[in-house]
Amino acid sequence: MNKEKIKKYQDYFLWQHKARNLSGGKVKFSKRIIEPLRYYIYSIITFFIAKKPKQIKQCDILFFHGSEKSRDLNIRDPLIAELRKNGLTVLEDTQQKPLNILKKCLLTPYKYNVPFKYLFISNYMQFIIEAYRPKVIITDRNGSVYSSFLKEAIQPYGKVVHMAHCVTTDNYTRFSMIDYDYYFLCGNSSLAKIINRQIRFGSTKAVLTGLYFSNQYFNMSPNNASKNILLFGIYPNLEKKESFRLIYDMIKQWAGNNPDYHLYIKPHPRSHSDYWKAASQTIDNIIVLDAREKLTSCLSNISITLSIYTNAVIDAALLNRPALMVSLDNMNEVDDELDLETFYLPRATSPEQLQDNIAAMLDNYPHYVEQAGKFAQYHLEYKQDSIDYITHCLLSIADKKEDFPSITIDEKMTM
Repeated sequence: MNKEKIKKYQDYFLWQHKARNLSGGKVKFSKRIIEPLRYYIYSIITFFIAKKPKQIKQCDILFFHGSEKSRDLNIRDPLIAELRKNGLTVLEDTQQKPLNILKKCLLTPYKYNVPFKYLFISNYMQFIIEAYRPKVIITDRNGSVYSSFLKEAIQPYGKVVHMAHCVTTDNYTRFSMIDYDYYFLCGNSSLAKIINRQIRFGSTKAVLTGLYFSNQYFNMSPNNASKNILLFGIYPNLEKKESFRLIYDMIKQWAGNNPDYHLYIKPHPRSHSDYWKAASQTIDNIIVLDAREKLTSCLSNISITLSIYTNAVIDAALLNRPALMVSLDNMNEVDDELDLETFYLPRATSPEQLQDNIAAMLDNYPHYVEQAGKFAQYHLEYKQDSIDYITHCLLSIADKKEDFPSITIDEKMTM
């Protein structure tokens, strides 16, 4: 890794800290001081213990999951099965926590000179490459500090493909990291977000693929207009914020005011669902579903989904279920980044407005089912055939053909 790239790498993370400060999020002391010091100590230990892996488990494709929780969701299983059906050797590994990396000595000397403070990170990436020698390594953690080192470490064995689990948005600094050989994006809306960003670190070839878990079985006929409504729960960290709890309060009030409707709750996979479990004890028409229940099962009897913010509304649209956005007046934390209001109705900010929107959608339900199809098309290049297309692309990369359309996106560092 040359000095110029190291300098840009450092500039990128400096910009991240500044961006968080400007957006109102104060960078904690632990992030500014403790974490860099900790990694410096890790690098000292790395200097003495790094060595080549004892065992090589060579494969065609390695899925390098960002966390055990992500891996345990098993949503990549249909793609993995399809790749194996096409004769590829596919293995999985998970990004380990630093202490576990040191304890197991998952460290191999990096092939290039890097500043000492990056020795630990770079040596871990070199170990992963040397342990598997993959033709393709697939990552899923947006903005990972490992990306640039991984991209260089894998040469000349193969390529890094970043396969994000959601469409690209504006509201996270981590979407400025694009230092991958290939970036598999859902569709044109994601591509536009990347191209329009003011900061892009690294370069990539964008490939429009659709979702990596939808195949011919991810399909449902439109439902009839019914009074079964489903709310997609939000990420646990957001559930802790008072402003988002107030949105939950508003939706709960709507359910209490309209006992002839059924409000189903699909919790975020990492949520404990405490709020809605408590609500269901006092309001009979609130039903909390299992967080790990398959989406097709959750939506089988549903006509309308509600969203505060979640990519799941795109999945629901692919399954012919239209959506409504829910927020509060003067709440700047919730932007319509998925353009729900463009395809459906304006957001509801009160129980009364939510009821009006639900009634309006049910009264003209076939139109909004049609809008759901247009919404899915806007975000997804491929739909029920996306796994087939992704498999084709990965086979092509593994065979060093790379004979599929891509869009080159270069670095943009105007800070």
